[in-house]
Amino acid sequence: MRVLIVPMAAMAEIGDLPQIKEVYTNIIEKMNENNIQIWDDIYPCEFFS
Repeated sequence: MRVLIVPMAAMAEIGDLPQIKEVYTNIIEKMNENNIQIWDDIYPCEFFS
């Protein structure tokens, strides 16, 4: 039997919110470019405020 050990991801901190919001903004832009328009400029990014 093989055991795969995966390191745990670090929890985000309050100072990480600008980068997290930017990631979501980029995801929304790419989804819109591919005609997958389920999010907008408000959701989900404004929930990070």
